[in-house]
Amino acid sequence: MYYSKYVFYTPADGRAFLWYASEKRLFIGEWKLEKASRSAQLCFRYPGAANHPGSPRRGDEWLCGEAFFYLGGDPANHPHESVAGDVFGLANRRDAPFVFTWDQSMTLAGLQARLRR
Repeated sequence: MYYSKYVFYTPADGRAFLWYASEKRLFIGEWKLEKASRSAQLCFRYPGAANHPGSPRRGDEWLCGEAFFYLGGDPANHPHESVAGDVFGLANRRDAPFVFTWDQSMTLAGLQARLRR
């Protein structure tokens, strides 16, 4: 489980669950890791979505970025936190648990507390 401006759950089987700030729906798709010339690329696609969240790219196309950033390699410019497991049960949902507004003070624990209310 990963949190920044969105919550990702990416189990080892290649499925991807994205809970994006200000969205009621979950983006359900796939992830893969690819080797690039200088680094590893983490790639996502969401076949059921018209576009990738926050991007004009079609949802059924792979969108890749340096794995370094997703895994916490740049905390000053790409802050996030992560925990093991599917703490919000995203793999068993069709919609987001609730709509959240992102701000830098929000944490996974804060989102979990809201879920328990």
